[in-house]
Amino acid sequence: MKASEYLTNYQSVVNTDPEKTLTFDWETYWDSKTFTLKKMSMEEYIRDPRFKCHGVGVQLGSKPAHWVYGEESIVKFFDTVPLDNLTVVGQNVAFDGLILNDIYGVHPKAYIDTWSMSTMAYGNVLAKNSLAALTKTFLPGMVKDRTALYNTDGIRDLTPEMAEELGEYCKMDCYLTHELYKFFLPKLLATPFNMDLIDHVTRMYTNPVLELDHDVLNDLLAREIVEKQAAVDSCVATSAKQLNSNKQFATLLESQGATVPMKPSPSNPTKNTYAFAKTDRAFTDMTKDSNPEVAALVTARLRVKTNINETRASNYLGVESRGKWPVHLNISGARTTHRLSGGAGGGGNPQNLGNGSPLRYAIKPPEGFRMFAIDSKGIELRDAMTLANEREVVKRLHDPTFDLYSVFGTEIYNCELAQIDKPRRDVGKVACLQLQYGSGGPTFKDVAWNRGVDLELEEAERIKGLYRSTFTNITRTWRACDRIIQMLVGGEEEETWFSHLVRPVVNGPGGHHALLLVETGTYITYPNLKREYDKEERRWQYMYDTFDNKTYRLVRTGIWGSKMFGHICQSLARNVVLEQEVALDTFLKNEIHHTCTTAMSVHDEAVCLVPDHADHDKAMAGALEIFSTSPVWWPELPVYGEAGWGDNYGEAK
Repeated sequence: MKASEYLTNYQSVVNTDPEKTLTFDWETYWDSKTFTLKKMSMEEYIRDPRFKCHGVGVQLGSKPAHWVYGEESIVKFFDTVPLDNLTVVGQNVAFDGLILNDIYGVHPKAYIDTWSMSTMAYGNVLAKNSLAALTKTFLPGMVKDRTALYNTDGIRDLTPEMAEELGEYCKMDCYLTHELYKFFLPKLLATPFNMDLIDHVTRMYTNPVLELDHDVLNDLLAREIVEKQAAVDSCVATSAKQLNSNKQFATLLESQGATVPMKPSPSNPTKNTYAFAKTDRAFTDMTKDSNPEVAALVTARLRVKTNINETRASNYLGVESRGKWPVHLNISGARTTHRLSGGAGGGGNPQNLGNGSPLRYAIKPPEGFRMFAIDSKGIELRDAMTLANEREVVKRLHDPTFDLYSVFGTEIYNCELAQIDKPRRDVGKVACLQLQYGSGGPTFKDVAWNRGVDLELEEAERIKGLYRSTFTNITRTWRACDRIIQMLVGGEEEETWFSHLVRPVVNGPGGHHALLLVETGTYITYPNLKREYDKEERRWQYMYDTFDNKTYRLVRTGIWGSKMFGHICQSLARNVVLEQEVALDTFLKNEIHHTCTTAMSVHDEAVCLVPDHADHDKAMAGALEIFSTSPVWWPELPVYGEAGWGDNYGEAK
């Protein structure tokens, strides 16, 4: 079968029949003071020498659940009930699956996660997705009682009474999980892609294959420590603590005659707080202060406060000492757009390893495999232009050599294409990517500066105006989205030229206003959408509830046409890329070698492993074909894949 045919025939591996699934729930030793998932990652907890399985609850279909207690009984169960032809269902099934893989060497045919199903089906509607919260919301009358679990706190060897009580608790969890699965399933059957995606992403964690390079991480950690100490030594501070403490650092600045930069507090705009972040322009400008001591202090503070490489290198060294690296991703972790978000279950968020991150060079294939990375080039730009019917641009985007960033750069600088150097192209790139979602001049200026492009406000405003006058169909689509918002609040569903892709729904998940993503049957949700006074913005606007990943609660936020347009573009880009990724994974396994795998997903990029003895040219050609084939549900969209081999993730592409 041709590689691109897997986009429509990717041979679903998930048997979704509720009566042919096996619901799983482990009960393990824990101690609320020293050994708990509240203080450890899942990987660290499961691979710790203290780890112990008390027992496991198993439920086949709707039949009564069974409690398999004790190590001997668990091993016997796996010997008599092979899972290689069964789909395993669990709440946070990544935890259950890593235990199956690491402790018992058991590999089910497929995984289904009810946590992921809930986020995929309900998005922003749900503030909490724990088993207890989902039970309370969707299974009225049923209660998750944790008493039996709490009674095992710190107890490694259970009494017969404790084991029996824990078993009843575990069987109830299996029952509740299975009932939730049956509840969510009909909402996700518009395409088999939804369930295959859950299995695909779950396996990146439960069946880890990537390795972490000890020497690279160790060298990086040592270098970070040396450079931070050098930063301290380069200024008048006596310790890193002085630089890290906002109050002490402010005192240091004042001692050198500097004015301490302040800004409105994000949590309380009526009060001021220190403007010491790397995104605070007034602060970072002080690295060029005429007083060399002030410049040295600010430079040192910025260096000492940059902790991601040091923290992540330390965490990854811990993972490396225990085994392969499980890549933890959350399905629909971005609750509005359904894009993947990074989880902390494998030592740190795998989604925030930027292009220049030295940590990328520590991620490598296992012995006997080669690695390549492939991404869907400029996918958000492409689907924004296609959705808005910018016909001339879309026509030219079918040519892989066409570079809109440079072409728009010629408009910005009124010059020939040959005169667009890297700095000018960078301006064109930031403009195209930022202004398509309606940024005003000040926001565009700030975002451009954070991306290394320094613009005066007047120039930022000029470029913004030029963008809007050049791409008039983009602005027309913003206005269409403004109309959608107004109509939804009024209880009506506005039809648009893109209703075959996305259409408004008054009565969406939970009875809330939403946009239906037609291909997947999932929704961009806008809970409690209405026009109200925004105290922070000090104006009337449309607002809705959205999930805050920092506080883990729903907060009110504004919505307008260009912002909704961004949600649509990001959601469609997510569906395009992840469909390509699932198709690629199936192609590699079926056409190249069964041990091939897509081991990691980073935004619009997939990282794949191919055995040394396999046909690498065929693998790469197939990958590029898949990533350069328009989806059947959006044939007008020009897509293009870029890929490259490497000895590690940093070198790939």
